[in-house]
Amino acid sequence: MAASTGLTARQGRKFAFTLGFALLVLGGISLWRGHDIVPYVLATPGALLVLAGVIAPTRLGPIERRWMAFGERLSRITSPIILGVIYFGVFTPAGLIRKALGKNSLTAHHKPETAWVRREAKQRSDLKRQY
Repeated sequence: MAASTGLTARQGRKFAFTLGFALLVLGGISLWRGHDIVPYVLATPGALLVLAGVIAPTRLGPIERRWMAFGERLSRITSPIILGVIYFGVFTPAGLIRKALGKNSLTAHHKPETAWVRREAKQRSDLKRQY
């Protein structure tokens, strides 16, 4: 019996089918767009992963770990870039436009016709008999 690679059969199939079919779809799109080499570079590992998911899904643990480590390293690069683009491309211009129009969300502007109810000041209790 082989040593455990850390994946159950279900987890191995899920990983293999998800990544394999994604690579096959990307290879198909690349072939449809008329590329020569790229479809085969994408479709070959995709087909091998789908085949491995059918034949030996529990042995895909090392591949899954490497793929997840690659994804984690990639996210450390792309997440700050995407968040920076959103912040400086969406929120900063919106804030500058609001400032140019004289709007300020940090100050409260209460109009007399709002739902605020003026209450008379109550005498404070000494809280000795709460119940």
